[in-house]
Amino acid sequence: MSDITLLESIMREPNNFVEVHTPVQEALRLMREQGYTCLMIVENSQVRGILTERDVVRLSAEFTSVEGMLQPIENVMTKEPYCLYKTHSLNHALKVAQEMRIRHIPITNNKNELLGLINQQDLLEAHAHLVEKHSELLEQTVKDRTRELEKLNHQLTSLS
Repeated sequence: MSDITLLESIMREPNNFVEVHTPVQEALRLMREQGYTCLMIVENSQVRGILTERDVVRLSAEFTSVEGMLQPIENVMTKEPYCLYKTHSLNHALKVAQEMRIRHIPITNNKNELLGLINQQDLLEAHAHLVEKHSELLEQTVKDRTRELEKLNHQLTSLS
């Protein structure tokens, strides 16, 4: 089993991405049809931006004509999203998501190539799993120590 404290164990395959020249209308259609909450925007496999539900709300207020929907996604995306490496820890990702108030974090390599994606739900589920594992370990440790103490107490009692 992989180490759940590393992002590589919880990241999703990057299937929700489009190229920078994709028209806004096509990107929004893809998000709607596939139920995506974000789209990664790439150029030559490298992350260039992200389009999230928050961006869609912003765009709906900004676009007053059809021309806006026909422009390339690179004109409206959030440029240079904060990315993490697959070797970053779960705790680091939780801290970044909280401090930066972001819900989706691309996972890249050192060439900024998209390897995966994590979202708030992924982080919360992994954190809950980790807490559960720690809880089980603590319970077992308490049981083991209790048995040891009972054994020692019995030995002390027999000496008296």
